Amino acid sequence: MPTALGEAAPPARPADRSQGGESSYLAALISPDAPPLIVDVGAHDGISWSNSAYFIEDGWTALMIEPMPKAFAEMQARYTGNPRVVCRNLACADKAGILPFVLGDDHLAMLSALAAPDSKADGLSILVKVDTLTRILERESWPRDFAILSVDAETMDYEVLLGLDFARFRPRFIVVEDYGPKRPFLDHLLLSEGYRRLAQLGDNHIWKHREAPMRCPPGGSKAE
Repeated sequence: MPTALGEAAPPARPADRSQGGESSYLAALISPDAPPLIVDVGAHDGISWSNSAYFIEDGWTALMIEPMPKAFAEMQARYTGNPRVVCRNLACADKAGILPFVLGDDHLAMLSALAAPDSKADGLSILVKVDTLTRILERESWPRDFAILSVDAETMDYEVLLGLDFARFRPRFIVVEDYGPKRPFLDHLLLSEGYRRLAQLGDNHIWKHREAPMRCPPGGSKAE
């Protein structure tokens, strides 16, 4: 609808580039008092199927973590000049070290994954630096209370969260992929830390801390 003469047009909404509408869903849930801060583990190129690009476009501060050199270089180039976006080229797990990173069929991060420490990496791999999310956030002087933690670590989401000290850092919302056989362990971890699952959108599950305020979910219905 055209605006009245002299009336300013409403600002355009950021583009939702997430795979299943996760960004729009979260944007509708997050309360106005939430710190506009997002941590994206497995951020890929910073835009493809991204849960964080929407919020970066909306002016949020973001910490983008990606181990794959090619995807990281694309992401770093994309956000050069944006002081609110910090890009770090490493992987997250429950322990720090150097581990094989097994490349997917297209040699892109979306189909690549960190190998478990006790496994033999099959296929083409590179060595990447690995650290715990707690240590990374401490180095960045990240605040305890932040709005969103998005994790897309290709079967290693559980290990990423094992490396987070929830007493030290407490994201209000957590997005994790459908984690297959590790799901009972990850569910138990998040439930024990005071989170409850709100929804599944595509391959992603959205969790909220019990003490985090939120708006009514999209559609006006109660969350699970």
